[in-house]
Amino acid sequence: MTKSAFEHNIRISLAHHMIIPAIFLVILIILLSQIPVFNCLFPAAVSSSEDMSALYHNSRYINCHADSLHYAGYDYMIGGRVKGHYYYSLEDGKCTIYVLSCKYIQQYGEFPSTINDASFRAELVINDSNLHDLLSLMAGDMNWSYSGLSSVTSTVVVNELRYSPVPVAILGIFLVFALIFTLVHLATIIIGLINPYHTAIYNNTLGRNSTVHIKQACRELMTDYKKAGGFYVTANYVIYANAPVSAIIPIDRISAFYSYSTLCGLPMRRHLAGTITFFIDGHAACHIHNLPPVLTDEVTHVFETSGITNGRAINTQSSTDNS
Repeated sequence: MTKSAFEHNIRISLAHHMIIPAIFLVILIILLSQIPVFNCLFPAAVSSSEDMSALYHNSRYINCHADSLHYAGYDYMIGGRVKGHYYYSLEDGKCTIYVLSCKYIQQYGEFPSTINDASFRAELVINDSNLHDLLSLMAGDMNWSYSGLSSVTSTVVVNELRYSPVPVAILGIFLVFALIFTLVHLATIIIGLINPYHTAIYNNTLGRNSTVHIKQACRELMTDYKKAGGFYVTANYVIYANAPVSAIIPIDRISAFYSYSTLCGLPMRRHLAGTITFFIDGHAACHIHNLPPVLTDEVTHVFETSGITNGRAINTQSSTDNS
């Protein structure tokens, strides 16, 4: 195998492993663009006189100040229990409906029919499912028609009860960490595409003089080697070039190796996957995962026939096998 062919194998494998992280990155970007994390944690300050319908398209969450709110005479119930109360404001001929939580109302002591200079954070909810019924009842109380009241009422409800920044913050933090992890993972793959030997150096399996080892390993790949899956065993190196975690390991640094299989995947779709761990200078320094169990056995056989037997490295010349 030539050096260029070896590097090509690594790049092809890295390109395949880049597909899922790239798709995941696109999904994360879409989610972060749709979930207004920053807006929820730091809502814009607005006045009750502003058009809530216009605000809704720019901001889901607001820090609202209302000069005067009036009790609508009806309560906001969830599961048969009162969780909040409906209030409304009338400014410049425009009616806006508010939902204030029982906890917020408690600060006033006695139940207030009118609240002056109210300030609170809230979520803007468009076309609330209860809005039609509420306006019908309010219109009857005011001796006004539903069509008349609804024509001057905003379709956006200012819901203080629904403002809950903690779940959004937790979700936002999770998405940001997932985004950072994905970007780092993609950056590692891209670096590997530029320099196919990057992960071999990063894994610290080469020790000092890594450049010398890489050149020597590539020279040996052009002569005699044994192959099993993505593993190549030359006279002095074990080389793996079929995953993002590529490795070039000097045989004389391998203290031991062992292989095992574990059940992986979803509960309904379990499958066996093999792992080979190399102990470099007495430490478990390199792990090759997700190998087919049959391949794990084949690799172990190749190691043994190349002088790496019983988990110990015996530096002997490997026989020619370019198949």
